Amino acid sequence: MNNTKIPVILLLFICFFLMLLAGNVSICDAKSNKNKQQHSKDYKKFPDGSPEVVLTAFVEADLGDLYNRDNDDRYPLWWNLTERGGIPEDGYLKLYIYSYSITNKSIDKQSGDAIINLVMDVRAIWASGNPTDSNVISWRGVPVNIGNTKYSSQTKQFVEAVFGKTEIANRILNKEIGYYPVPKDKRKWVFPVRMVNKKGKWLIAMESVPLETSYLSSKIDWYKEERNKEIAINDVCNGMRKIDSHSMKPYTDDVKKKNGSNPQKFKDKFCKEDDIKARENNVKEYTDAILQFESLIKD
Repeated sequence: MNNTKIPVILLLFICFFLMLLAGNVSICDAKSNKNKQQHSKDYKKFPDGSPEVVLTAFVEADLGDLYNRDNDDRYPLWWNLTERGGIPEDGYLKLYIYSYSITNKSIDKQSGDAIINLVMDVRAIWASGNPTDSNVISWRGVPVNIGNTKYSSQTKQFVEAVFGKTEIANRILNKEIGYYPVPKDKRKWVFPVRMVNKKGKWLIAMESVPLETSYLSSKIDWYKEERNKEIAINDVCNGMRKIDSHSMKPYTDDVKKKNGSNPQKFKDKFCKEDDIKARENNVKEYTDAILQFESLIKD
């Protein structure tokens, strides 16, 4: 037996064993000895260089960070995936999804462009807009199919196709800021994404660049982390916890340096009655949001 194969076989066995213990789906890379998290339960492996791989890379760049396109450091992730090397502004709309898949590729015989369907299980949206705009709503328009009907996402017809002619639809159309749960029977959004081939590389056509997306579970994790910060600080104020790195986490380095771990200085700065009450209110709001978003995952 070739002895060089033994570590690889052993590593693969360890990876498989850890997967069983963790209870989630992951990909073990024996060569790099890293555990690569598989983001979506619908993730598929496509041939290298295929348009599906480019679109997958774009979606995964979104899903890899809650703030995704608001984080300047992450911009290079998208630059080499789109037709003109940029990403559009999606400041007024964000989709919170449970999963996604990529299906049904077709090739336009005249242009050579590829059309592939990006299918998203959308559980909620964050929406707002500028009330002074002349548009009905202030979103970027991309093609999207609901059922057997095609829409452009920035139209009144699309909003009403998803949310009905309801008060929620009116709030969205009036550009009111908020999180809006998507009705159970309207969660399947299909985006026909056009891919162009330039110099042998597939790129996403600008008018087809997917809308900004995040996992619903990532938002829940963020709410839990923010809630824990507020609880930790109030626990210090109430004498139930010592000052530690977690209770000081929300504060800047200069504040930490000035106050250090001195209990009295900490309480003088952070433990005024109004501050404690405000954090209690925040904890309640975060808890309510967590319960609402968790119900969208379970339902």
